[in-house]
Amino acid sequence: MNVKKLISGIALYLLTKGLIGAGYYNDLKAIESQRIKDLSGTKQSLQEISKYKSEFSDSEKHLYWLLMAHSATMESDFAEAERLLLKIINSDADIDYKGRAHSVFAAVLQLQGEYVRSYLHLDKALRHVPRMDNEEYKANILQNAVSFYNDSGMFDYAMDHARRLLKLGVQRKDLSNQCQAHFEMMFIELSANKYELAEDRLTKTDNICNKANETLFLLHLPNVRADLAIQKGDTSRARKLLEENYTEVKKYGWKILSASTEIKLANLYSKIDEFKEAEKLALKALKASEEIGDIKRAKGATEILANIYSELGEKDKAIKYFLMYMELEKRLSASSRQRKLSYDQARQWLRVEQ
Repeated sequence: MNVKKLISGIALYLLTKGLIGAGYYNDLKAIESQRIKDLSGTKQSLQEISKYKSEFSDSEKHLYWLLMAHSATMESDFAEAERLLLKIINSDADIDYKGRAHSVFAAVLQLQGEYVRSYLHLDKALRHVPRMDNEEYKANILQNAVSFYNDSGMFDYAMDHARRLLKLGVQRKDLSNQCQAHFEMMFIELSANKYELAEDRLTKTDNICNKANETLFLLHLPNVRADLAIQKGDTSRARKLLEENYTEVKKYGWKILSASTEIKLANLYSKIDEFKEAEKLALKALKASEEIGDIKRAKGATEILANIYSELGEKDKAIKYFLMYMELEKRLSASSRQRKLSYDQARQWLRVEQ
């Protein structure tokens, strides 16, 4: 079924029919099931169902807050996401909602560089898992844990949680969980420069993610294929993959993925001396990265811009962006060290609490 039609159908139903009998829970779950596949459609459906929030049961209210927080996170509205997630954490919500809220909040904090608090909430989410009933939320928490440890360079921890996620997905016969697990394992292999292993896993990941219709992961895969093509010196294939995928990424509307794709495409253009196109995309990626405080993507954009202006003989601009790059590199290196130190600090605090 077309995702946009499904989301539009939910919104239309809410507008014209209202919700009768069983309350709003099933409609909120329908919105939740599409929250990753269609960001703008999910936001629209949440706006429509918000007209009825005064009639929500406690469970519906907590699920609504959770969906609103996730939507705010994907919109990079971290203050609103934090407000909603803390409402859940500090309420009498079921353990499933609290576990999921801790996990999403940990991601929000990590994106803002608050690593100690981030690890503390991740730990609380993982501790909730054995007592949770919602298998999907358990999988979400494990997937977030894998991403956390990947970003922190703690690949052994990341792989351990990826295997747990894969095992859960196989037990549940859940292709979405298996898709996420294989994707994260592939990322770990790429980070370790194990390109042959990553390429083998890419085929399996693509097959499972297509069967699961996991839009977000499927949007990442052409970028991975492009990286592997560049490793082999096949820039024409990489260009085709990135240009075609960039169109789809822009439609999806997630700023982080858009900036990442723009940087990859700008880097490729600069390699084949198409400097004007490279400059345009790198500047666009830098602007978006600065707006959402994304140091990693901002660093990638400034590095490309410094190289472009150096090749074009524009010395002042080259120096300007090189200095920006060096400052961001210093901040990112400090951030990486801080993450590991924050992890150790968080573990110490948790031992004291116990």
